[in-house]
Amino acid sequence: VSEPSANVEYAVSLDQAQKILNIDSVKAAASFGDVSVMQAAIPLGEVPTAGLRADVAVRNLDLARSKPFAVFFASFPPEIDLAGIAESQLTVRGEGRAYRIRTENARIQNLRLAAPDKEPFAQEQVTLSCDVQIDPNEKTINVESLLVESPQLKITKGEFRKTSQGNKNEIRGSLEGQADWAAVGQVASAFMPEGLQMAGQRHI
Repeated sequence: VSEPSANVEYAVSLDQAQKILNIDSVKAAASFGDVSVMQAAIPLGEVPTAGLRADVAVRNLDLARSKPFAVFFASFPPEIDLAGIAESQLTVRGEGRAYRIRTENARIQNLRLAAPDKEPFAQEQVTLSCDVQIDPNEKTINVESLLVESPQLKITKGEFRKTSQGNKNEIRGSLEGQADWAAVGQVASAFMPEGLQMAGQRHI
């Protein structure tokens, strides 16, 4: 993972006694988009999540250019093409040895997901809010709430948990909403048996 060009402005201070890096503001203009961090505290001790807090704003995030970071940090499938422009405001907090990330106003324009040799899934606009807990030590991702709305997919209530052990991933959860099954099939095509097709509108 590398970033060829980035302009960064920052105002930070170090509390050596408490081993905390206090960030008044950081503004980064990178090739993949603009990221701002305000009023953050980053622990430098043995437990990096203890006391962690940050408010983050993302603008003009190019999902295609940021994909390497998603693959490296969030285990996004490298074989799936990703495109679109996103903007969001996030809160990041430390909870024990885990990170809690919340957003209530994420928006993606011209989202496109495509698996090899499969029909791509494309939506002009997607809005979402979520509450996610990520534990890198336990290799778990808990999505405690998820709301998604787009022309072909609407999730009014969702939650799931992903665990990883070695090369084995397990996902359990539930969703409520309405979906165009042809579109959902396009999204899930990389994980479906060859030749399986879905169509029609259905409540989930």
